[in-house]
Amino acid sequence: MSLLATHIQSVKQKPALMTHVVAGFPGRKESQKIVLMMDSVGADVIEMQIPFSDPVADGPTMMKCNELSLKRGFRVSQAFEMMKEMKDEVSAKLLFMTYFNIVFTHGIEDFCREAKQAGASGLIVPDMPVEEEKYNHFLELCAQYELDWIPVVSPITPQERIAQMSSYAGGFWYVVSRLGVTGASDTFSHSTQQQIKYIQKYSSLPISLAFGVSKKQHVQKIGSLVDMAVIGSAVQNIFLQEENDFEQNLREAELFLLSLR
Repeated sequence: MSLLATHIQSVKQKPALMTHVVAGFPGRKESQKIVLMMDSVGADVIEMQIPFSDPVADGPTMMKCNELSLKRGFRVSQAFEMMKEMKDEVSAKLLFMTYFNIVFTHGIEDFCREAKQAGASGLIVPDMPVEEEKYNHFLELCAQYELDWIPVVSPITPQERIAQMSSYAGGFWYVVSRLGVTGASDTFSHSTQQQIKYIQKYSSLPISLAFGVSKKQHVQKIGSLVDMAVIGSAVQNIFLQEENDFEQNLREAELFLLSLR
């Protein structure tokens, strides 16, 4: 089992917490401060999203953050530089999340090599189907550079595909709690619970659940089902508040994350 999977399973306060930051939003230095704050309040895994112009798996909050980061000139190379600068300052495991167009345009092997050199433990690329592996060898290169490929499962992912994904999966599974895009929600669907059972049938890796976490009760509920809760849009919404300056938003985000424990 990978170091990332072992890290998640060894977390003392269950469930583990994974937070999400869009690199370059609201600015490069500011997003670095957000990562450091997330680590300081106890995030176990931090997912750094490399912005993309068409983030199809993201809801309106993340889409806006991606748009603003790109508008301010943020580029892929800066994401690698950011992580490299912070990797020795944080205890959380760091991941890159992006879309396959970014990986392909950068050069698949170059992307994997540079992500590893930057300090990434794994990659989340939600629009990379395993059926394409025979053409692009992305998953082979992830393994070559010791990067965990984290598979993304929705409520309609067929059991057969979950079985196929399990051959390549590393680190943990990322389960989306309902149909649609990222954002807030209040209830687990039956299909989400069924998908968790399918994953457990084929894999012993930890499972994370993206559920639109906005309060402590959500984290507790997730902990009754899986190993890790994903906190994304609720934090980024704080940084979209234009009436406050960045330091005020940073403090509000810190207090919010502390309240989840």
